[in-house]
Amino acid sequence: MQLSGRHVYLLLVFFVSILVHTGTAQQLRYAFKNYTPNDGLPSSEVHKVLQDAQHYMWFATDHGVCRYNGYEFKTYNLADNSILGLYEDYKKRIWAWSFSGRLFVFENGRFEEYKWSKKIVKLTQPGIIHNVYIDETDNLFLATSGPHSYKFTKNGEVIDLLQLKPSSRITMLQTGYREFFSYITEYPMQFIKSAWMPDLPTVITVKMKSRTYTVKMPVLVVPERFKIRQMSDTSVVLILREFQVNLNLNNGQYSIKKNENILYDVANIDGYNFYATSEGLVIKDNLEEVVATYLKGIQILSLKSDSEGGLWLTSLNNGVYYLLPTGITHLSINDQIDSEKFTALYVLSDSSLLAGLNDGRIFRAKPNYLWQQINLDYESIASFYEQNPNLIYVAGVTTGNLTSAGIFYSRSYSGKSYQSVIGLTNFIKKGESIYTGVANNVVKIDLKKPYTYQLEAKEVFRVSRFYISHKNEILVGNLFGLWRYIDGNIFPYDTTKLLYKSRVIDITEINKNILLVGTRGQGLLIDKGDSLVQITEDNVLVSNNIRRLLVDGNYVWVATNKGISVLHFTSYSPIRYTVSNVSVSDGLLSNEVNELI
Repeated sequence: MQLSGRHVYLLLVFFVSILVHTGTAQQLRYAFKNYTPNDGLPSSEVHKVLQDAQHYMWFATDHGVCRYNGYEFKTYNLADNSILGLYEDYKKRIWAWSFSGRLFVFENGRFEEYKWSKKIVKLTQPGIIHNVYIDETDNLFLATSGPHSYKFTKNGEVIDLLQLKPSSRITMLQTGYREFFSYITEYPMQFIKSAWMPDLPTVITVKMKSRTYTVKMPVLVVPERFKIRQMSDTSVVLILREFQVNLNLNNGQYSIKKNENILYDVANIDGYNFYATSEGLVIKDNLEEVVATYLKGIQILSLKSDSEGGLWLTSLNNGVYYLLPTGITHLSINDQIDSEKFTALYVLSDSSLLAGLNDGRIFRAKPNYLWQQINLDYESIASFYEQNPNLIYVAGVTTGNLTSAGIFYSRSYSGKSYQSVIGLTNFIKKGESIYTGVANNVVKIDLKKPYTYQLEAKEVFRVSRFYISHKNEILVGNLFGLWRYIDGNIFPYDTTKLLYKSRVIDITEINKNILLVGTRGQGLLIDKGDSLVQITEDNVLVSNNIRRLLVDGNYVWVATNKGISVLHFTSYSPIRYTVSNVSVSDGLLSNEVNELI
């Protein structure tokens, strides 16, 4: 499954995080994949999602039942195609029921109408089926609006489970691991005909495998508007459309909350509660505080976490939505994911993040506090360097002019001065100077004279990347390989190793003294001094064309033109590692990744 994307984006965050702003609604948000009839769904109206024992995803639509194998959708057209629900029984059969009350079962690769389907339609009309359960002796239990609750034996005998009384009772029976069958056992239907009784309470009995719980609702519950979802080993949620009941399985205590919007479904994902509502998807923390809202204005009817940790949502008019299990979130402005091209990232000492774009703009963000846009008349941003909390150097291609002092202009935002410097590479600091590279020279800034610079190189060469090694040497990577920079001149890093004549894009170290070199075309080079190890696509690196390296403990993140490879080093003598790859199929907006931080 591929997500469309253009250019390069990177802000990678593997948590549910929300950034509050000043001025602009800026957040980190999930990117949902939307499946519609253009992708093979038979309809945009999808009532239910189910994952079967073989891990296929099934969807109940108003144009038939649809099965998804991870690559394509297959539609099964039934005698009545307005399908409202799905259920898998103990024999791994798939049951589907229609708006007209007809019941179908999928077995041996095809759907057949249930042998007592006509009897079901006659008994339940004009109500609709909302819950089905098959026990291990093939008895069929049916709950419908109307209300009706029936047991059908395999011989077609019908047993009415509902008694008409001046009271309302619902039973929620556990039928498997976190699976329930809910049905009405008592209802005051004959009394309602003469007088509506909105204050009549409803008693709900939750029958678990080892314990029974009782919940008393202060209102009469509409028959088809109830279901139960187990959130954890210690809690369940009763969904009553307008109401939500949180039941603690440890002590039997419960709380009742009236919902702002109609609630259709709920699931717990990584400690957060995901609510399918009439106005979109609402995510809450364990204190029931809203963390984020998605798909505003879209009626979400059901949701299901699959065996890989992905989340599926069905909607009334907008098809199916899917959230990948990686938990990757993306920078968004006013709830719209930002699809612009970022070229530089930097974290300031106050924990705010600077992000440079290829059109010259700079964003500054601080979690739960700040969102700013800074304009320095750049054509593109290459890198940042914070000299102190009040002075930040910005390298890039600029449209500005040199001042008489020999350096570009500066501008102040929120007490910080952003000093423009012409430069195409990262900054490094050695002694009392910082360096960046231009097309044919090295820019040196004396920090004792922070508003002037000089071109220091004594020969013409281009710098792609600077790095200061553990030996305090300045290393240079460029089109022609890896070099040492000494007093304005460059010298080959190691003439005995041919790979060091490859185009070098990034340089860093791991385990204190092992050199890592990212190349354009030759993959990752690992130099232990006495040996040189090359990791390429043949070693399952996602690409040989590296754009950035990031060391995090024993992990090396490798940004490329085809996504990200994450190398986990388990040994340095000899070199041993495992590799996992991240791409658009895992939630990135683009496989072209410029920067990591």
